[in-house]
Amino acid sequence: MQVDKKIVGERIRQIRQQNGYSMEQFGKQIGDAPRGSVNSWEKGVNLPNKERLEMIAIMGDTTVNELLYGSFSDYIRDLIDSNLGIKISYHFTIPFAAQLQAKGFTYGDDIAILRFAKGFFNANKVATTRPSLFYNLISEQDKVFIGYLEVGENETVPKFFVFSDVEKNILHVLPYTLNNNFEENYTYPPTITEPEGHDYFTSGFTALQLTLRGFSLIYYGVDTSDWEAQLWKFDYDIETDTLILNEEEPELSELYMPFAKCAEGEALYKREQIYF
Repeated sequence: MQVDKKIVGERIRQIRQQNGYSMEQFGKQIGDAPRGSVNSWEKGVNLPNKERLEMIAIMGDTTVNELLYGSFSDYIRDLIDSNLGIKISYHFTIPFAAQLQAKGFTYGDDIAILRFAKGFFNANKVATTRPSLFYNLISEQDKVFIGYLEVGENETVPKFFVFSDVEKNILHVLPYTLNNNFEENYTYPPTITEPEGHDYFTSGFTALQLTLRGFSLIYYGVDTSDWEAQLWKFDYDIETDTLILNEEEPELSELYMPFAKCAEGEALYKREQIYF
């Protein structure tokens, strides 16, 4: 998350004043920095270097992260507000931040924190500024869900059947065959290969019990050029935060055969409609 230099400057000013230092005196304590540098820090023009940030944090009985971003609760609230468009209350943020810390999250884990938060909000049907699916379990034994998309207030549309293969960390996706608009999803949504575009499917990972690291997605559809069943496999790349289309078809052992058979059945049905 980007550092707000003006807010950091205000924190530095408070630490200086709480210790009863003038700007000149404070600068001498912080690596013999000149008064002009201290003035620039407090006005939010620039930031102290790493060593001086550490000295200021020690003087203020705080940490460098807290000096730069505020408390972890503040950090979480600002991160969610700026990225998901959700303003959460202080009463909610404190226990939520504590839960994140208990799971090992800390400052700088922005992508992982947002994934967790979106999964939590989707599971509880809290609207965000980015469209994404939330999942309802329809078969506990088979781990099959329906992925719904919110299209209006209190209105949802089923878009996909999904199978969560927790052991292999693979999400299997089949267009919702009972939907009249099923054909629009014969091929995968092109936006899922864009940076963070996989949010559409992965925001609800809390419900699916999957993780992004080492994650793959197999999409079961139909090639409209020859009306044959088509499978696409995507692998998650953590460095670019994108799903990358695998040029090789998925191996038979990776497939969820009920979905593969459904795709083949739909393709056969379309061929019979067109050619007979």
